[in-house]
Amino acid sequence: MFKQSLLIFINLFGLSVSSFAQKAPDFTFTDTENRSWNLYESLSNNKVVVLDLFFADCGPCQTLSPALEEIYQSYGAGEENVLIFGISDRDDNNRLKAFDDDFGTTYPSAGFEGGGDTITELFQSLYPFVGWPTYAVICNDGTIDWNISKSNNLEAIPIAVDHCLTTNIESVSNQNAKLYYSSIDKSIHVSGVTRYSQLSLYNLQGAMFFKLDLEEGKAAVSVEDIPKGFYFLSIKSKNHISTHKINIH
Repeated sequence: MFKQSLLIFINLFGLSVSSFAQKAPDFTFTDTENRSWNLYESLSNNKVVVLDLFFADCGPCQTLSPALEEIYQSYGAGEENVLIFGISDRDDNNRLKAFDDDFGTTYPSAGFEGGGDTITELFQSLYPFVGWPTYAVICNDGTIDWNISKSNNLEAIPIAVDHCLTTNIESVSNQNAKLYYSSIDKSIHVSGVTRYSQLSLYNLQGAMFFKLDLEEGKAAVSVEDIPKGFYFLSIKSKNHISTHKINIH
């Protein structure tokens, strides 16, 4: 019955096997602390969701989970704009709590008692699945970056998260500006703009934090000393102005 319903869901909404530029399917689970979590509700609350498909006795999962927990803490441990959901298809709550104790993980997790088996089957049916752990980053518009690289202590996860958190809210030019904030080097990266453009950063109240010239049309600007929060980034060239919203965290 589940697989039949899933096929109907795919046909209705046109989901394909492609792992990018499509909306992730909604799901609800109950974690080991009996708290209920819904993906779409979390996204509507301006959260980016990192999905961790794992199981407790998986060796690579055990090795990488401390790095994932470090990422979770670096983004405010669920109190800011990023959530991590640990989803197991085979563990009960007691086994998952023991896993948390052994490897220091604190993000919400669910096994078969909380619906983890159904969620795992859903994603395995929609996306190429090669094994555990599998990581995905879901932006708050629902687009999903599936099967994130597991190399170098999961450094690809914060890069994907940072791209989600960078939202272009206004474009009044035809520039092909590319920009994002990286939490790895605490810098705003800008490229693809006209040479000698002017880059300015303002807070939401309009106070300017810096103004500089982009002589090469690209730059990596350190914002390590700027308080966390949302800012407006203005790119001004001779004939064009574009304004973007940046989340510094």
